[in-house]
This record gives sequence, structure tokens and C-alpha cells, in this order.
Amino acid sequence: MSLDAKARQYAQTLYLAKQAELSKEHVKQITEIRYDFIRRGMERSGPYFAAAAREGMRYVEALANALVDSRLKACEQSHVPIDDQAVADIVRESSAVCDSQGRNVAQSIRQQIAQAGGPGGAADAVAAQVEHAMSGVKSAITRRVSILKHEQEMAAKEAPSPESQPAPTANPKNSSLTSQRPPRMSRGTKLGYGFLLVGVGLPFLIDKLFGSSTALVVVAASCVVVGICFLIAGHLSERTRLARTVILALLAVIMVGTGIEWRIHRDRHSSTRREPTTGAPSHNASGCPVAKGPLTKPLLSKPPRATQKRSATLPSGYQQTFDDGPCDPPKRPDLDPNRGPFANLQNADRRCLTTPDGNPVTAVMFRANNWSAASVSGVTPAQTGRRRMRVTLRWVTESSVNLIDKAVDWNILRSCNSGDMQMVLRGAFNISQPPNFENYSTVNIDSCKAGDRYSLEIIRDGENDHLPALMYLDEVQVDFR
Repeated sequence: MSLDAKARQYAQTLYLAKQAELSKEHVKQITEIRYDFIRRGMERSGPYFAAAAREGMRYVEALANALVDSRLKACEQSHVPIDDQAVADIVRESSAVCDSQGRNVAQSIRQQIAQAGGPGGAADAVAAQVEHAMSGVKSAITRRVSILKHEQEMAAKEAPSPESQPAPTANPKNSSLTSQRPPRMSRGTKLGYGFLLVGVGLPFLIDKLFGSSTALVVVAASCVVVGICFLIAGHLSERTRLARTVILALLAVIMVGTGIEWRIHRDRHSSTRREPTTGAPSHNASGCPVAKGPLTKPLLSKPPRATQKRSATLPSGYQQTFDDGPCDPPKRPDLDPNRGPFANLQNADRRCLTTPDGNPVTAVMFRANNWSAASVSGVTPAQTGRRRMRVTLRWVTESSVNLIDKAVDWNILRSCNSGDMQMVLRGAFNISQPPNFENYSTVNIDSCKAGDRYSLEIIRDGENDHLPALMYLDEVQVDFR
């Protein structure tokens, strides 16, 4: 029996969450391997390529097992037996992961060996090793799922059948089967479930109809609290004193927690408003602060008041540009079909940045000694015949020391048609400009098929580059020409 749509969506959500965790760990491991061999002067040696291949195979095996675990969990939650159809579906999906990710690992090692000037036989040997390992992973998954299927079949045979259950005894007084009616739900319990449903459903309706509103969110939270109190009173109707004690304790905990959260929010808000300055800043014609001195200092200000309006469609031209526009955008909306905004910021913030040419723009701030990410999305041109896309990052460093020739750990993940994110670039970009001047970094990666929607996730792993500097990404350009 196959999973229904909801069960498959649940399984896919579990898998994507685990995939993000595994991808982060894989990037960390491959970076450690690289730095270890660089310290020993063996970054172009055979042992380095073998170690990178082993880490790639470990990552693919973990991804395949994560997919199997998510499907088995969905079967368990939806009470779907693991029959021949379920086994075939799980084995087919996990084999597809092994094949696609295994090819990516082999291709990556081939390219590294070719760039290092290694012999072609070494690349073929690594590719054969990866293929052999993927065959072993698929065989292990097939055995694992088949064993679970056999265990369920044997457990079903041992369970008593309905025919073997004793028949209900007849009541000798009225010659009818005895039955007990379930106890009726009290009015307080019904009110409790009603308030609970209203409180849980209100946030979604508030977001769709009114946008974010603190007052309406407080109303929704109050409905949830009232519903919980009614439920406690209804289920403990015969023990009034205990119910009163539990409700009062619950209200006390909620009030204390609300006070603590308000205090933390106030302190955080006040700390973000205190900005360190190194002198009295001047202002340009647009009203953005500019530091004094020979270099234009990218000063942090309040988040931009509004982002530049974009068209509803994704960029689809041969040269696509992604940014967040100026700090104080004009009233006229930007309808350029070849431009798009940054999205899905993770541990990153939008800040007003004054570029060296004096233009105030909105940039994405990537933190130091931490993991930050931002995404862009577009459409591969329908008439393009290129299988590669050229990605250019424009970014600025903010630091009190000169970091020229230091390496920033930038990683790029790519997905096609909302599919799984795949790592297409792992590495470091050298800083070629002094602080507060723009750096340009260009890479060529595999593109999606013509007409497909693509998404790029740009990650700065500050835990690996150990640079005490903020990075401001103000533009990403994707070229299919």
C-alpha cells in the first residue's frame, strides 16, 4: 500500500529537515579535510582525493538512510503496512538518491583531479570506488526494508483473528447484548475544545487577512489559555479544588514567562539600537550616514524602511541580477523582469550600506564566527543551450584590520523546480580588496534545464573561516550567456 498525499508530504518534510542538518555537517567535514591536507602541503595528492571521496560517500549514505527513515516514520504514523509496494517505493527512491548524489561526488572528484593535473586513471578509479560503494548502500537498504516487511508479516500471523475472539454474552434479563454508553462530554470540556481550536486557528487567519498584528496575536494566545483552563475544569469537574490549583499555577507560569520574554525583547531591542561609532559621521544627499576618512565606511543603521517592489514573476532573462534595491526606494515600482530580491534569510539581516561610489543600497549582513545564508530564485531561459551558469557575488568586508589574501568560506547550494538542495560549490574566496571596498567573485556551476525554476542558497560559514569581520552581500548576478 502506497502513502497518501499527506503522509508523503510529512515524510518529505522530515527528510528535508535531516538533509539540511547533514549538509551542514558535510560542509564542515570536507572543510576540515581540506585544511588538514593544506597544512601538510598535500592538497593535490592522492590521499586528499581519497579522503574527499570517502567523506562524499559517507554523506550520500547518510542521505539515503535519512530518506528511508522518513518514509518508514510516515508509514508508522499513517498506519500503512510495509508490504511489497511500500518496499518497492522506498528502494526506488533511495536508489535514486544514491545514483544522483553518487554521480555528483564522482564528478566533483574528477574535476579536482583534472585541475590538479592528475592522471585520468586515478579519476576512473575513484569513480569506480564511488559506484561500488553506492551499490553496497542500495543493497543494505533493500535488506533492511525487507527484514522489516517480514517482521510485520510474522507479527500479523501471531495476532489473534476476529473469529477467535469470544462472542459477547447475552443479557438474561432482556435477551439483548449488554452495552455501555460512553460518558457525555461536559459543557466546560466542549467550551475548552472550542476556545482551543479558535486560538490555534486564529494566527493563520490573522496572517492571511490582516498581516502581522500584535493585538490580534494576543487575542489568539488568550483564546488558547482560556481553552486550556476550560479543559482542565471539565476533565477535573469532580475535583474542584485540584482544578482551581492547576489553573492558578498555569496562569502564574504564563504571567512569569510573559514578563521574562518582554524583558528579553526590550533588552535586545535596546542593544540593537546602540551602535558603535568612531567619530561624528557626515550625511550624503540621500540621508545615509557616511564615515569620515579616505574610505567609505559601511555603517549599520536601522533596517531599511521598505524594500523595492518587484514584479510578480521570477527573473528569466539571460542575465539576471538579484539585490534588495536602495535604502530609501523611489515610489515608482521596479518592474524590470530580469531583477529579483534576496529571500529566505537565515541568521542574516538587511542593513543600509553606503558603497564607495556614494550610493546607499540595502545589503545582506552575514555574521562573523557564525553560519548565515540567503537565497535567490529565477528561471533558466527557455532558449538557452548552455549547461553552465556563471554566478558573480559582489560583497564588502567590514573589519578593523586588513584581511587581504584571507579566505572567506562561501558555499553555494542549488535546486531545480523546488527539488532537493545540492551542494555545487564548496570552498573559499580570497579577499582582494581592503575593508569597505567591494570584492567580486565569479564561479561557473551546472545550470538547471531550460525553462526550469532554479534556487541558489548562498552560505557564509563563519565558523570555518574564523575571520573577525562582517560580510555584506549587496548583489548576485547569474549569467546564462
